[in-house]
Amino acid sequence: MSEPVPETPPLATRLMQGTLWTVGMRWGVRILGIISMVVLVRILSAEDFGLIAMAMAVVALADRLTDFGIIWALVRDKNAAEPELNTAWTVRQAQLAFVAIVAVAAAPLAANAYDDPRVADVLNLVALSFLIRGFENIGIVEFQRQLDFHKDFVYRVLVKLLGVITSIGLAVWLRNYWALAWGMVATAAIGTVVSYIVSPYRPRWTFERWKKLWSFSQWILSQGIARYFYEKGPILVLGRLTDAGSVGYYSVSSEIAALPASEVAMPVSKAVFPGFAKLRDEQERLRRGYLKALGAVATVTIPLGLGIAVVAEEIVYLILGAQWAPAIALLQIFAIFATFRALDSLTGNLLMVLDRVRQFSIIAWVQAAVVGIGIIPAANTLGLEGVALLKALGSLVGLGLLTAVVASAAIASWKDVLLVLTPPAIAGAVMTVVVILISYLAPANGDMPTLALAAGLAAKAGAGAITYAVVIAVLWFVRGKPDGLEAKLMSILRKSGANA
Repeated sequence: MSEPVPETPPLATRLMQGTLWTVGMRWGVRILGIISMVVLVRILSAEDFGLIAMAMAVVALADRLTDFGIIWALVRDKNAAEPELNTAWTVRQAQLAFVAIVAVAAAPLAANAYDDPRVADVLNLVALSFLIRGFENIGIVEFQRQLDFHKDFVYRVLVKLLGVITSIGLAVWLRNYWALAWGMVATAAIGTVVSYIVSPYRPRWTFERWKKLWSFSQWILSQGIARYFYEKGPILVLGRLTDAGSVGYYSVSSEIAALPASEVAMPVSKAVFPGFAKLRDEQERLRRGYLKALGAVATVTIPLGLGIAVVAEEIVYLILGAQWAPAIALLQIFAIFATFRALDSLTGNLLMVLDRVRQFSIIAWVQAAVVGIGIIPAANTLGLEGVALLKALGSLVGLGLLTAVVASAAIASWKDVLLVLTPPAIAGAVMTVVVILISYLAPANGDMPTLALAAGLAAKAGAGAITYAVVIAVLWFVRGKPDGLEAKLMSILRKSGANA
């Protein structure tokens, strides 16, 4: 008698599990990254980080110019098979080889432009890291396509862990920017080797299906170029107007503030994208799925973004040290920007599923134009803070335009979106007021002992979290207990209470 075949869990269950695995993976990677940053900023200087940021801003243009969104195209295509995987691997390899060539060729030019020969040294190693990354096994994309996110978790976290250990070891040994540059090369090599260990797929070179991939990827390429000017353009300009230290403050504060977007919204977007693709022909289910995902992202990222902004002093003094004080104001602004960016990413992925990549690309160019037109006046008037404010404005504009496209596609109206975003916005505002009042009573400064800073941060974070949770729960009851993240959390709490 044959054994019964286990039932495949419902799509919603698989997406929830995938979201949890993906968020866990991103936070695992981020925690390792935070540990790495805390150690590295104590060993290296802001100037060291600024040099890496300046070099990456140069090479990122070539990366964007050749980024065809191959991975997105494969995940979106239900029928992708071995020919598509092999073609994607070949195209990706050619892309990164080209980026490596550009990095080497641009090295002396960048050194002259920045008037710093060290940038050329960094770019040569960056080129090597890109070349190595091109050989990464394309088979790991199957983890996403088949919703096997636990395998993706193992791969990403393992690579990050080994990379962090290597980078810290190099920093202890070298104690300058070379540690960051060689750390990139080592991490690329580790990722490539591990990809062939965790996936049995063995790709081969072919361009057999490049036309099929290009039909989708051309607009991803356009959007990627716009994203480059929006994200990296300010670093290029600041590298000319200021110095490596200022660029270091800008880039590190931006990275810390990006936690809500990169560690919550991005994983959720990555996890639900295959689900959106499967529901593309079922408009009502797609609508409900999008609004639930948007509500979940907003419920988590809004308090995180506002929370980082109101405890920025403690974060900088405790994690980075008093020498990083110029990054406090930048961190506050970037935390707000990151909240908008978190909502952007999820809605943008929905547009890709709906075959509205062209509109997504146009919106990205509008954001790039906002930054491009205003960056020099903003930098000359308000300095680094002006540039950060400009990026926040660009992200807000993008969120509005993305929502307008979703409404025009009859997936979710403005009213639907506002009903989802209003509760976390109200709860976040109340939380912010409470934490600000506490800050007036217990202000932080760089001369405070580490224990006092940690206690202050814990007290403010705890008070803010409790305030936010209470307000969001009250609003959920007032709205009639709609289905969503709050309902899921309440269900978990009831089960926990019943089992206690």
